[in-house]
Amino acid sequence: MAFTDLIMFLARFVSSILVSIARLVPFFRPPPKEVKGEIVLVTGAGHGMGRLTAIEFAKLGATVIVADINEVGNNETAGIIREFGGKVFAFICDVSKKDNITRLSEEIRHEVGDVTMLVNNAGVINVADILSVTDERIQRTFDVNILAHFWMVREFLPAMKKNNHGHIVALASQGGLEGGPFMTDYCSSKFAVVGMCEALRRELRWQKCDGVHVTYICPLFVDTGFVRNPSSTGIKIYTPQEVVDELMIAVLNNIPCVTLPKLHRLSMFVKSLMPFATQEVVFDFIGPRCELDKTKRK
Repeated sequence: MAFTDLIMFLARFVSSILVSIARLVPFFRPPPKEVKGEIVLVTGAGHGMGRLTAIEFAKLGATVIVADINEVGNNETAGIIREFGGKVFAFICDVSKKDNITRLSEEIRHEVGDVTMLVNNAGVINVADILSVTDERIQRTFDVNILAHFWMVREFLPAMKKNNHGHIVALASQGGLEGGPFMTDYCSSKFAVVGMCEALRRELRWQKCDGVHVTYICPLFVDTGFVRNPSSTGIKIYTPQEVVDELMIAVLNNIPCVTLPKLHRLSMFVKSLMPFATQEVVFDFIGPRCELDKTKRK
């Protein structure tokens, strides 16, 4: 390494820190980006955080595409958006099936246009030990929680790269940063989501696609009803709206990653300095905890 390369690295290193610190001050913070006129596809939009995300984008003037396997819930979401004058298109899609995603992308391009913002929200969770969860549910977890992200990105990223304009958003989880018991398939799939987003973000940067952004959010427990009686010592259980509010802030400001609680990344760094036995003591005290599913392996 040449001496000038080292100097350039140090200059960029210090500059990046100073810019990040300056942006904590509202005066130096760039204004949130406009999404009016963007074409936003939200998967899993028939309920919960997917529905709320679609509504928030529609309120900001985006053309929203809602997609879900649940036709009734998906149409309800579309109806809510139409009630306040939002522009919305509804499509039925089982994201666990690649051919469904291919068909969806063709229909969207024909009826709406090129998607400029993709929100991979659809997800499933099993709460059971690794020997009890069924083979079929393990397969579906990976089909929905991570493989669907790949198929969606491969369908809609080309147009974003061509125009150097777009945003890919993923609902990840704290389970994608730290494994928890009785959620081995879920945590594995969410680790994959985090890895995909990190790799894709750097890949786009190296390809000089600075107009295409990647954001993922990692909340701890969210009261969506999918997990029974979630709890954690000293850490709040988030409502879907609270998570979506943080997600929208991150997207509108092109923030790559958000963890909830926000200090969790710092706590993970501190914990990484502890012996493994001490880490387990901390995990056992904090949790998280929930009731197990009743499913049995076939």
